[in-house]
Amino acid sequence: MVGCTTLSDEKVLLTNLGRTTPQETISDCYIAIMGYGGVEIYITNPDGRHLGVSPTSGAIINEIPGADFQNNPDWGYESSRGDSTTGTVKIVVAHILDPVEGLYNVEVRGTPVSSGGGLSVGARCEKEVENMRMVNIEHDQELPLEYQFTYSPENEELVTELLLVHS
Repeated sequence: MVGCTTLSDEKVLLTNLGRTTPQETISDCYIAIMGYGGVEIYITNPDGRHLGVSPTSGAIINEIPGADFQNNPDWGYESSRGDSTTGTVKIVVAHILDPVEGLYNVEVRGTPVSSGGGLSVGARCEKEVENMRMVNIEHDQELPLEYQFTYSPENEELVTELLLVHS
């Protein structure tokens, strides 16, 4: 049998054919979603739970277990100062630990700065290389925009390309 070895005592030993076998579990996974350059994000996970700045109330919502959201964190402010001509860039960051597998929606709102803004999604499991996706948003782009991506720890590429679904 492909991927199996039969031992002399008729037991079957499964061998690893890809990232995992059914007996393995993938752990220490996370998704990091960042909006920068004047944009805000509102995330819906595959279970219909939300994280980010509510489009209706402006309040920060966190319905996703193991997640956190930072609106313009100090480290983002300091690291985004750039040169004296560009000034600072607003950053919002969402971290989702042990994310649910499936389709995620990210609504991007706000007003991109004159140099533009953007959205990035990164994911990592265990000690694997991080998988990163990014889109740039022009300063004159009308918002909101809605992007989708699929997260799957079973795939070599943990997150798919960001697909624009509504503009």
